[in-house]
Amino acid sequence: MVSGRLKGRSLESPTDKKIRPTSSKAREMIFNTLISMLKKEDLNLYEMKVLDCFCGSGSIGIEALSLGAKSVLFLDASYKSISLTKKNCEKLCLFDRSSFYHGNILKKNFKQSEFDLIFLDPPYEQNIVLKVIKKLHLNRCIKKNCFGVFEVNKRTTIQEENFLKIIKIKKISNSAFFFFKIV
Repeated sequence: MVSGRLKGRSLESPTDKKIRPTSSKAREMIFNTLISMLKKEDLNLYEMKVLDCFCGSGSIGIEALSLGAKSVLFLDASYKSISLTKKNCEKLCLFDRSSFYHGNILKKNFKQSEFDLIFLDPPYEQNIVLKVIKKLHLNRCIKKNCFGVFEVNKRTTIQEENFLKIIKIKKISNSAFFFFKIV
């Protein structure tokens, strides 16, 4: 189920067990926390360009669009994930604010894109969150003061970098959600 202007609409679920959609409980926590953090900075989701990396079913990016984000780039190395995300965006009439990229984030350059908000939910066993954030930062495709959330296994520890400030960590079930800001 989606909240925001698309409240109550359902998404197609993955049939592939490798695709691990973020639960509605976790999405609610993510956006409640994120909206609270943005308010403290006198910001909101409206007009933000969003990257939903390792998008799976697209649920996080779709939630951002439903809550007013300007646009979302959905990215995943899995063709099944990108197909499912496109199907969900089509079902909810979100194609006008959505773009899709099937490929490996570590091999893609987004020189033309500058994101205000990023979501990263890679397969837990890959342990590549910091590599991805460093690449995005070095390629200057995340704005200074960009906010983001990444999801990892709850036992994973992440150290701050000179450009990355971890603001909050919340845990649900086997997942830890790190809320961060690029400084």
